[in-house]
Amino acid sequence: MVTYYLGPSAHITERIFQVRLPDRYLSYDLRDLAQVRCGRSAPDATGVRYGGACGLAALLAVVAGPYLHSAQEWVVAAAVVATPGVLSVVCLHTRPPQWTLHARYRGRRVRLYTSADLQQFEQVKQGLLRALEGRG
Repeated sequence: MVTYYLGPSAHITERIFQVRLPDRYLSYDLRDLAQVRCGRSAPDATGVRYGGACGLAALLAVVAGPYLHSAQEWVVAAAVVATPGVLSVVCLHTRPPQWTLHARYRGRRVRLYTSADLQQFEQVKQGLLRALEGRG
């Protein structure tokens, strides 16, 4: 049996595509897979909103600059700009986009595989494509 990919989250041979989920395994017969597509989820909406708030706060700080006279006022302005910026980075880092493989399996649209790790996702995708090419 030819193995195209063997990793912690998926196993691909010339006959099956098997995904390891936290509580079970899902197996797909390659003969019944069609229309394999890749996708990516949008960035975390909360992180994007905080990024926008950071930009708006920076713009307001620039406009308010001539009216800020004391060091305390500048510290407050810097904190108002930095806080949503830091929150944006934290949200976007802790909830990265998900990469997905979708296909038709026995006539139904299914999500075959999902990962936030782009390198691992690419390895699984390449293994699946090689397996599908090998089936003839």
